[in-house]
Formats: sequence, structure tokens, C-alpha cells
Amino acid sequence: MVHRLIVILLAGAIIIGFVGCGEDTPDRDQIPIIKKRLYELQEAIASKNLAAIDSLLSPKILTYNESSDSLVKFCFNPDGSFAFDRLGNCDIRYAHKKAVVDCILIDSTGQKGKPIHLSFVKQHKMWLLSRFDIGDTTTVQHE
Repeated sequence: MVHRLIVILLAGAIIIGFVGCGEDTPDRDQIPIIKKRLYELQEAIASKNLAAIDSLLSPKILTYNESSDSLVKFCFNPDGSFAFDRLGNCDIRYAHKKAVVDCILIDSTGQKGKPIHLSFVKQHKMWLLSRFDIGDTTTVQHE
């Protein structure tokens, strides 16, 4: 009786292992692609190149009333009082077609500003920014 139960449990575990829960592990080769997309976004924001930023945005961002212009205003502050230079201390998490990146805005003197939370979606084999918001300071690692 106990032997039969062990065999059934082992067979069940093997089947679950092969079938899984319907989710494959996402490809690790997406990490450098997301980092490259993040760098492109950073450079476009730093140069205030709205056309370049627009090319990195998902149309979904419009549902949140966000745009390249609002992203630049967020990063430089609405009054332009923050001299945005780069994104720092970025923490990237992703699944198959969604990624979130938590970073700190860094100015040209290396001074840290507010955290930013970036949401990306994979559309047509490209990672596009679908939303941004003030980040959570507890999720971003500090130097």
C-alpha cells in the first residue's frame, strides 16, 4: 500500500515536471535586450529627444495619459530643476512579455533624485515602455 502511494506520487511529480504549470521559464537572453532598450531610453531622455522617446513607447502608454513629453517633465521635474543625466541602480524583473525596471534618476553631478518605476511590454518582438511612475524607494538598491 505504501509502496503504491510512493510510486503514484513519484509518477505525478514527474508528469508535473514535464508538463509544468503552462509557463516556461523566460529566456535569459532577454536581459541584455532590455538593458539595451533602457540605455536607448536613457539617452533619448537625457537629450530631450521626443521623437526618439516616441519610438520606444507602446501605444498603451496613452491609456495612462503619458507621453514622451510627460516622461521628460517627470525626469527633469516640471520646472526643469533636476539636471537628469542617467538612470542608476536599475533593478530589472521580467516575464515573457512584461518587464518592470526600478531605477533612481541621477543628475549630471551624480546626485540621486527620485526613484522611477518603468513598465515595458514586448510587442512585435520589441520591448516598449508602456508606463512610468514614481518608484518605490524600498525596491531600488542604493550604492
